[in-house]
Amino acid sequence: MSFLKKIAKPVYHKAQDNSMGRRSITLAFLLRRLTRRFGSKEKASSYLAKNMHKFYITGSKFNKGTQIKNLFRKIDIHIPKSGFIFFLDEFKHLSEDGHIIDNISIDYSKVLKSSVYEYNEFYFHPKSGRGFARDLSSDFIKNQLDALDGIELLIYRIIKKLRNSNHKDRAKFARYFENMIDKPAEHFEEALQRILFYNQLLWQTGHGLNGLGRLDKILEDCYFDDLNSGFITQEDAYDLIKSFLKTLHTYYWYKSAALMGDTGQVIILGGKYDDEYGEYYFYNDLTYMFIRAIKELQLPDPKVLLRVSSETPRDLIELSLETINTGIGSPLFSNDEVVIDKMIEFGYDKEDANNYVVSACWEPSAVGKGFEQNNINFISYLKPLNEFFDNETEQFLENVNSFGELFNSYKYYLKKDADELIAFLDNIEWNNDPMLSLFIDDCNEKNRDISQGGAKYNHYG
Repeated sequence: MSFLKKIAKPVYHKAQDNSMGRRSITLAFLLRRLTRRFGSKEKASSYLAKNMHKFYITGSKFNKGTQIKNLFRKIDIHIPKSGFIFFLDEFKHLSEDGHIIDNISIDYSKVLKSSVYEYNEFYFHPKSGRGFARDLSSDFIKNQLDALDGIELLIYRIIKKLRNSNHKDRAKFARYFENMIDKPAEHFEEALQRILFYNQLLWQTGHGLNGLGRLDKILEDCYFDDLNSGFITQEDAYDLIKSFLKTLHTYYWYKSAALMGDTGQVIILGGKYDDEYGEYYFYNDLTYMFIRAIKELQLPDPKVLLRVSSETPRDLIELSLETINTGIGSPLFSNDEVVIDKMIEFGYDKEDANNYVVSACWEPSAVGKGFEQNNINFISYLKPLNEFFDNETEQFLENVNSFGELFNSYKYYLKKDADELIAFLDNIEWNNDPMLSLFIDDCNEKNRDISQGGAKYNHYG
């Protein structure tokens, strides 16, 4: 829950009960973002007033999949003169009927390998490839198919706009988008564009703090296939990575949470691995390229996190330290030799723990498997202490003879505060989310939305 929602929860929840209230809340948050963009509330208000005719919020009477389709039918498409295609329409929004699920990294390896047609086939078929029975009349399936229709509609809109644009590589990029309909990504540049497109969809549908996952691992096959065939050189790949990072940095005023630059766009690199071939440390050319690129570009986001172990190459550690020393603030380090064992101890399967990513505040999570919602709320240990001093009589305090007596009395108020927090967590209602559910394995196999416990792991933090 955002800061504004926390400080005005009763007003916020009451406003969500009607369309005018939801519209007012969305406008308030949009004004806040535009104030960041323009540097003053006056300029932001003027810009918003001039563009109010563009404002659109989906009707809550439709299912969420249909809302996504209606949203993608409405958003304005911007095609640059060169480079990757990435745009956000700040005036178009989904209606919220609960808390938005944030701070998740979808598994982009599946995005690169799958097409819209494959997803459609998965839902239309009475049994999935793994033999799970499907109720084709279920609300979950309807939502997923409507969301897929919306994605396909937007892809065709982009292709049409590209072909009529002055983009210098419009034919090539139109082909990249055409392939999203019925083919896996074939080339390195194409893979980067596909990641950007689906990342864009998450931002446009209201999700925040969207992680990118283990990009050196995810992009490895496309990179080496292109490199070995002579389709690209290492220099070409490095230039594409820099362009990719600069593209992700766009709209940072829109993407930022509490602080400017706090976008949660975390790229995971490297990592200890343990499979049927044994235990080893994973890294490749791309691991070095991403770190060199953030060192050169000096952009505050996206952030890079390097998974390290005793097997991490020394020159990779040295490059990372040199990059940190520039003041850019990353890469951060995560110690696999501690984290993986602790995740397994907590209850994660070994395979999922080995493939972990992190959230925006660096908590480990299972990519493409989990609903780990971190930093939902917190316990302030001073709050119950203040309540204790405010409520206890002066006579009682004068008669406390030891710290133990004082602490036992304080624990009563701490428990009361913890009970209130647990009640809050037990009663959270999450926004129905067919977009995220598309990319969470167990949701698709269980025929259950991620907001309804469809994920394999469902942890709060």
